[in-house]
Amino acid sequence: MKQLNKKLFILYTIIILIAGWGGWGILQALPEQNNLSLYPVIPVFFYILGVATIYTLTHINRDNPSKVTNIYLVFKLMKFILSAIFVVIIFTVANESRKVLLLTFAGYYFIYILCEVLIYSQIEKKDNAEKRHA
Repeated sequence: MKQLNKKLFILYTIIILIAGWGGWGILQALPEQNNLSLYPVIPVFFYILGVATIYTLTHINRDNPSKVTNIYLVFKLMKFILSAIFVVIIFTVANESRKVLLLTFAGYYFIYILCEVLIYSQIEKKDNAEKRHA
């Protein structure tokens, strides 16, 4: 799992960096979007969330399937609650266009969900392979 952990960290970091720079470029190209000082906080939030997910899911004891399922569900709920709190905080602090911030956040949320599916599938694939060889 240690090698998979490292691979997922690197892959996730690359995806977030590409999305961050690409998103910044897109937002800079939009007319009348000069004040986007809170933009960097959004990719950082999702990066921290993804790193925590990768670390936790690659370091848990996977012998009890119901415990693993519960941890997955707790992560889904935690992600939703933290995202809702984050959006509320951004909306109260933002002087920028709230519509643009919300659309940017939604775009990153979608990217994170795609990465999360990749993370879960890679971990499950590795776990199943280890169980077959044991």
